[in-house]
Amino acid sequence: MSGNIENKNENNNITETKKSVNPSKNLVAAKIVCAFLIITGLCTYLFSETMNLARWSPSIFGLLTLLGIVIYDFNYITGKMNTRSFKYTTNAVVYSLIILVITGVINFIVLKHDKQWDLTQNKRFSLSEQSIKVLKNLKSEVNVIMFHPDMNKMQFNDLFKQYSYHSDKFKTEFHDMNKNPKLAQQYQVSDNQTAVIKFREKTEKLHGPFGEQELTNAIIRATREGKKAIYFLTGHNEADCDAVTEKGMSALKDALTGLNYDVKKINLLQEQKMPDNCAALIIAGPQTELAPDETSLISAYLNAGGKAFIMLDIKPAASLEGLLGQYGLKAGEDLVIDPKPALKMLGFGDYTMPLGMIYDSSHSVTKEFNMATLHPLVRSLNLEFQNSNYTLIALAKTSPESYADKTYLSETNIKFDPGVDTKGPITVVAVCSKIIHEAAPVTTSETELKSDPDAQKSKKKEMRIILAGTSNLARNRYVNTQGNGSLIMNIINYLAEEEDLIAIKPKTNTPQEKIELTQQDANNIFYLTLFLMPGFVVLSGFTVWFYRNK
Repeated sequence: MSGNIENKNENNNITETKKSVNPSKNLVAAKIVCAFLIITGLCTYLFSETMNLARWSPSIFGLLTLLGIVIYDFNYITGKMNTRSFKYTTNAVVYSLIILVITGVINFIVLKHDKQWDLTQNKRFSLSEQSIKVLKNLKSEVNVIMFHPDMNKMQFNDLFKQYSYHSDKFKTEFHDMNKNPKLAQQYQVSDNQTAVIKFREKTEKLHGPFGEQELTNAIIRATREGKKAIYFLTGHNEADCDAVTEKGMSALKDALTGLNYDVKKINLLQEQKMPDNCAALIIAGPQTELAPDETSLISAYLNAGGKAFIMLDIKPAASLEGLLGQYGLKAGEDLVIDPKPALKMLGFGDYTMPLGMIYDSSHSVTKEFNMATLHPLVRSLNLEFQNSNYTLIALAKTSPESYADKTYLSETNIKFDPGVDTKGPITVVAVCSKIIHEAAPVTTSETELKSDPDAQKSKKKEMRIILAGTSNLARNRYVNTQGNGSLIMNIINYLAEEEDLIAIKPKTNTPQEKIELTQQDANNIFYLTLFLMPGFVVLSGFTVWFYRNK
């Protein structure tokens, strides 16, 4: 009897254990409802712009149901926790959570320390140095209010993101003028694809499709207080800044106007004085000598801390020897020749169009400047002396193969004459500068001067002269060829003491490189991606399964 009773008790214990381990069938429906409620709540959260108590209710009920199931079937859950499969599952979940945490930390670090790399050949997805400098020097927020049709939003959004990447003071907002006519009326906008650049109380507008160059120029116009005046000297058959012909300089004038300069003309014989607001004087290829009164006015202007950009053409054009000789600059009576045949192959001309290839990296005009420049019909420049009061620097030189031909006027056959002609490199652009005086500090401390470049500028006055051996460098025919335009703008920005604008202009797009694939290459890629790579993954999984169950 006792044996039967013990067997019966063992059977009862086994039955109770089975009941505690096997889940009740009545809980299946509750678990399904629980899963449905949680999934419904998650979908509601993802697809709803705002959440209220009613929308949170599925998630709340689902979590309460899950808590009830855990409490009611606690013995079953604890029994499952002791199984081998639960341990493996728990390990997988823990490892997954660790990976998610690491990924989240990495993303957080990347978000706080954003960095981008442009691997394209011509950096077509990067801003130019000029634009970056303008953004870095922003002292207050620049707000761009963009009116656009919805379909074109991404076209401008990608451009604005590049600007925001370099400055947190660059802000943008998008509006459709058809949906927000009051705002469009406030800024007097009559068509879409119009950007309003707002800086403090000043606004600038951009119409139609625009790119980096137009946007940067608009920011400059909006942020610059007042306009600096650039004067072109007239009266000696100089290049006309209004002429749109090949020999004119209208392209240079347009570029200066885009940078918020006020471009004017001046005839000193008529005016009899230099304007007080002259930030820089441009003498663009005079064909006749200046009158003594004119040179006296220009000399007095320079000696008082004035700025001038002088471009001289080959003889028989003017040389301005008396004026330039005061500052150690002299234009040679010659013609620089570059015998390299590569110029003809590139379609730039013949041997009378040497390339500027060697630049002084210490000067702000040509610092980090690495573009070739064309100097058609250029004469050599000589630095006569190195007075301690003057700083003379050769900014641009031609190649070592070039030479300055001094007999080009008398000989039809241009050739290098040893002992007569000068072997290259030949200086074709030079600068002369001199500190005029140091103004006595009034209230500005030395600490403030070190931290504020504008305060440093206000304490000193500097004469600056840049001499070029040809005016063709800046004429309409050549100003947009190679690096000519960038060099000219660097020169004028330096003279006008706007060094933050000295940089290379925005890059133009070049045709994208293409990869040519043969039919065999295409077949190899097809079989590799469709069969070999998936097959390798399946084989690896089968191998792991086989050895674990061996």
